[in-house]
Amino acid sequence: MDAMERDVKGNVAVAALPETVSETDELDAILDRAAKMSVEHGDDPEEFMSAARDAYLRANPELREHVERTNMLAQMEALRRLGVLAEA
Repeated sequence: MDAMERDVKGNVAVAALPETVSETDELDAILDRAAKMSVEHGDDPEEFMSAARDAYLRANPELREHVERTNMLAQMEALRRLGVLAEA
């Protein structure tokens, strides 16, 4: 094994991995690392999942707006059923 096949730590480099890594594989690796860090820090799993969801919605404003609109409509319907909000 020549020097190009080793990284700076002397470990076998990424050369063993496929030449191109799919976006899905990269995302899986990032999420795996984030989850491991969350566990190592003793974070509540629900808080981790909520933070991941919030980050996804921040990155996708159209979906965030859709979710907000759906939640608002559901709240309005619940208020109508309770007689607090009149139907128009």
